[in-house]
Amino acid sequence: MSALASTAPAGALPIRITVRDERLVVDWLPLDTIAMPEPFFPQTIRRMRDDGAQYVTTGLDALAAFADSPVPVRTAFVFHVSHCGSTLVANVLKTIPESFVLSEPALITVGGQLCSPYLTRVISREQHHALIRGAIAAYAAAGGPKRYLFCKFTDVASLCLPLLRSLFPEVPFLFLYRDPRHVIASNLEIPEDIRRQWHAEVAALLGHEAHWAPPPARYFAEIFEAECVRAAITPNVIPLDYRDLSPERLLQLLPQLGVAPQDVDEAALRGQFRTYSKALPSQAERFSAQAEAARREAMAACLDPAHCAGALAAYERIGATAAVT
Repeated sequence: MSALASTAPAGALPIRITVRDERLVVDWLPLDTIAMPEPFFPQTIRRMRDDGAQYVTTGLDALAAFADSPVPVRTAFVFHVSHCGSTLVANVLKTIPESFVLSEPALITVGGQLCSPYLTRVISREQHHALIRGAIAAYAAAGGPKRYLFCKFTDVASLCLPLLRSLFPEVPFLFLYRDPRHVIASNLEIPEDIRRQWHAEVAALLGHEAHWAPPPARYFAEIFEAECVRAAITPNVIPLDYRDLSPERLLQLLPQLGVAPQDVDEAALRGQFRTYSKALPSQAERFSAQAEAARREAMAACLDPAHCAGALAAYERIGATAAVT
């Protein structure tokens, strides 16, 4: 085995935690730009790797060493349930000059990464917290000059909202959500092998044993319910319902995320609403919100109301929070 690097290369980006010779290590990639044109960060990493970028591997200490480093750029986090417009919001944030937008980086989700409930079985809570703080500080230090750092977490990372708020008390948190029937209906389209990939970790975050196996609709309803409840009880979270997601509403919210008004390109912001947010840069796919809404309504009508009761109550709860925010 090649020796581990003692420190992270200057400007490198931490990508993932992995195992080498029964030891937890961190893979980093050199980064000389803050441009992330792909809708999702893993797609950017795939392109970089295809272009020949090589991982540099360190011990966990190299990431934890960033924990006490200042984050000298304006930072905001985007949390969400699934299928609620968060990728659109991330693309809007990319229109802000000198912004570094990480859309669902693997390092800060589950799958054995920093939001995994299993990680603290092998490292201390203090080290776990240092690694999470270190990841954000390392993001701020990576690549070229920047004025803003925006991190959009995966939807299941919303189950860790109270923990992340305790570690980042001053960072603005935006939470996107929508009618749970639409979310559940969308998730039911995901192939079973994919949606069960992180099942054990998600079950643990929900307080269940790994063998927990409810009907799929109830499974997704409980995830939705927990995400919304945790957003509602976490201090200083800005809720945004999908039905209110519009250029006008985002123009109102951007200052709450720390964005200076002079940095907002309103034409570019509005342009993102006319493009399919998950299309790759080489694609020119347009998105019909009306057609998508009609399809979701038809699917949602087929759901058993008993599966959705708790999720609907949580939806109303976070909606009440939004009304007084």
